[in-house]
Amino acid sequence: MNNEELLKHLENIENNLTILVKLNIAQVINQVITDENEKILYEFTGIKKRADILEDLHISPNTVSDLWNLWYNLGILKKEGNSFKKVIE
Repeated sequence: MNNEELLKHLENIENNLTILVKLNIAQVINQVITDENEKILYEFTGIKKRADILEDLHISPNTVSDLWNLWYNLGILKKEGNSFKKVIE
């Protein structure tokens, strides 16, 4: 197998894995995030600043932290420094 064939094969593997991860994350989200404010919080995660999220959604900082940590432990968020981001956009 030459380098070009290997690269195409690896890209195919990556695409298939991405699809599987997205399906798994979507399933977890649908099972865990049922409240409308929580859905909005998840969508804002990694996009808006924490202070803006708190103001927009009128929820407590502890609630945001608890949810982000829960979602991180479930594998649907990742940490980047002191911030949380969605695993896949």
